[in-house]
Order: sequence, then structure tokens, then C-alpha cells
Amino acid sequence: SELGTATYDDVQDYINFFGDRTLFTGGGFTDNGDGTVTVPAGTGWCKETDSDTAVGKFFDFSADNSVSLTDQVTNYLYVDYNGGTPQIVVATARTTHGFKQDHIPIGCIFRDGTTLHLHSFANFGIQGINRTHMHHIEEADGHRANGLVTSSTGTRNLAITAGVLYVGLDRTTTSPFTTPNSGTADATEANKLHDADGGFAITDVGKTVHNTTDDTYANVTAFVDSGELTLDADIFISGENYDLDIFSYWYTSDSGTTWTEVKGSTAISNTQYNNIASGLANLTSNKYGVHWLYMDFDGNHLHIVYGQGNYTANQAETAGVPSTSPNLVTNYCVLIAKIICQESTDTLTITYPWTTVFTSSLATDHNSLANLTTGDVHTQYLLTDGTRA
Repeated sequence: SELGTATYDDVQDYINFFGDRTLFTGGGFTDNGDGTVTVPAGTGWCKETDSDTAVGKFFDFSADNSVSLTDQVTNYLYVDYNGGTPQIVVATARTTHGFKQDHIPIGCIFRDGTTLHLHSFANFGIQGINRTHMHHIEEADGHRANGLVTSSTGTRNLAITAGVLYVGLDRTTTSPFTTPNSGTADATEANKLHDADGGFAITDVGKTVHNTTDDTYANVTAFVDSGELTLDADIFISGENYDLDIFSYWYTSDSGTTWTEVKGSTAISNTQYNNIASGLANLTSNKYGVHWLYMDFDGNHLHIVYGQGNYTANQAETAGVPSTSPNLVTNYCVLIAKIICQESTDTLTITYPWTTVFTSSLATDHNSLANLTTGDVHTQYLLTDGTRA
């Protein structure tokens, strides 16, 4: 349909604007052994000229049995529509023909004398959007675009700002969290949470609420007003307590074969780490635990994987992302923070993967960090008579 008499108004116009130049068949390379290649005959679609409003054309093109290549550089090959007489053309810069709508890229070749390194391009226009989506999925299942900044609040609680995640080409907005965001239900109604002081918001939809009185859970399905949420389960009566902003802790006891989820968590542990062979273990005096914070792709649930070491300060700072993690975290979450907490203290050190590179190597024990030499830890700097310079 169209509004009034539109300038562009038929299927041909639509195809001209939204069609993607592509080959359908042909386009591979055969090495001729002399520094040239053969490009076989094929079929394609592109614009008649390099113009947004140009007509798109289906066409066949003939084989070229001796395509010349420049030595010691990368050569970029195209099918040029050439005003209706298609031909194979070569450039040594990506952008010479790369953006031209009447040229179809078919591959690139590095020539080293008579030795050729060949790479044929896929038929980009066929399922082009899906190919682009899968390109991003294979690079990284998901990634943060903005927001999702984590800070410490209360006693080892977390505050996370709203943000944006991308999963492939799909954009997801994430909810803000301030754990535990607790309160008390002040009315009884099926599949509802009532709290006049709740301060509920539309961004609470999709979160999981924890009834801490009887340890039950429900998902928030609708926002009614600041004092009322609709739930997918009937779990509250008046007087029962709740936490609305929670996260799940994860640990393994069998080196990652299975994982235990601790739901309803609201504070970072300052007493335990994950010995992956046996489960949760106690941090020893003055050591540090590391905690890896993730947001899942739906933008409404937080997950933390326990660090897997009883670390010194330096080791905690340099500890990398665990190589053993639950499938949910590996394939359905985005890492948003690394959190360090010393045994029996309440101070959290928080870093972000978009500002800090998390290496996987452990620091060498040194000075007051671990395995100290009795007495002087810098004896390598003493003079021959035993005194210090």
C-alpha cells in the first residue's frame, strides 16, 4: 500500500532499494599455476549502476579463464555488471569497488609469485541478515552496549544500573537492580504482590521475586502501580516478606560436571570460595574471594559464579574468568563485573570487562602476599657484609 501517490510504489521499487547484490551460482576460483586464476561462469543480481535508485537485474556471466593478479599483494575480485556486459575485475584496495552497488564481491587472493592463497566469499545476499546475525553470535554470544555498571551498596549488596545488551542483532534493555530491594506484603490477593511502600516500577516486570518467609519464588508478569505487581504464581499473603532484587550463586563439586544454584542471594560472600573438586570451602585468614557477575540475555536475572581460589591480594587481582562455568553462564549470559572481597570484610573491589582486561595467569607469591621467607624477604638486595644498601 502507499500514502497518496508515492514516488516509489511497486515491487520493483522495493527490490531495487532492499535487494542485496549477490551471486547465486559460480564465483569460485581455479588456480592456473601461473599466477592467474579461472573464475567459472555463474549467475547473480545487482544494480545496473552504482545508484540507490538504480534498477536491480538478474544476470548470467561468462567464465574468465585467465584473471591477472598483482604479485605480493591481496587482490579483491568482483563481478562488474558493466552496463549489461558482465566482467570480472580486480582491485588491490578493499574500497575500490567494495561499496559499488553494480559490483558483486566474489573473493580475495594473495599472490606470491605463482603460489596463490585463495578465499571465496559466500553468497552474501542470500539470507544476508541471518548471516550477519550469526556473525555476531559466533564472535560473542552476547555483549554489553551501555549501562550495567555495578557498585557496592549496603553490606556487600549490589547496585546495577539499567543497560543495553546485544545478542547477535537483537537488542535487549536490562533492568536496574539494587539487592535486596526487600519489603513486606500488606494485602492478600491471588497472584499479586501488594506493598504500598514497594516503589515498584515497570522495569520490575520479568524479575523473579523471593518470598523469604516461606522460601518460594514467582516471576513478575505485569506492573500495576508502585504498590502492586502481578505474578505468575500465588505465593504471598499479607505480612510475608520478600526480596525483589536477587541473584543466583553457582558452584560445582565435581569439576564442572554438575552445578549447584543457590537462588535468592542478595550479598557477596566474604567467607567462601569454590574448590571445584569438593564444593564450597572457607577462605583462610586474610585471603580473598573473587566473584564473577553476569546478566542473562533476558535482562532480568543476575548470576554470580564463585571464584575458584583461596587467593592472596595479588592473585585475586590477576585471576582470570573461570574456565569451568555453568552452561547458563557460558551460553546465555554476559559478564558485567569482577568482584573481589577479603575474608570477613565488607569492602568490595569491582572492575568491569569493558575497562579492565581479565588475565588468566596467577601472580607469583611475593612479600606479604604469600609463602614469605622468614625474616628479610629481600635478602637478594643485601650487601656482602649482610647490611642493606
